[in-house]
Amino acid sequence: WMRVLRSPDGRGKKIVLYSTSASALLMHGQKMVDKISAVLQSFFVNREQVALIWRPDPKVKKVIRKKNPGLWQSYRDLLQKYREEGWGIVDDSDQPDLSVSLCDACYGDGGSVMHTCRVQGKFVMLQDGNSGL
Repeated sequence: WMRVLRSPDGRGKKIVLYSTSASALLMHGQKMVDKISAVLQSFFVNREQVALIWRPDPKVKKVIRKKNPGLWQSYRDLLQKYREEGWGIVDDSDQPDLSVSLCDACYGDGGSVMHTCRVQGKFVMLQDGNSGL
């Protein structure tokens, strides 16, 4: 993770935790996958100044794959591409504690991760599944 969290000169970057949920994917479908893709692209452009930790909802695989296999394929492809590019971090651990403690701000869908960030005094911004960014 340190390779992503630090600049080449060793200085720390601002760290944003991006929390996405299964319920937002179910509600907005492909539009939400497109939104996530746009958000990732925005962070990619700014990767020299800001490190992104994407925390996908652990329930996505089970819920989306069962209810909407086509959406699951699209989402899975996006997640795999993000992993392979290696400019950001995927936190798919059982507990978000490390990501929450490291981040300066949290963006994404509501839920327990966002609540924990808010309680810890982190800047929190909810994404709107109906808008571009």
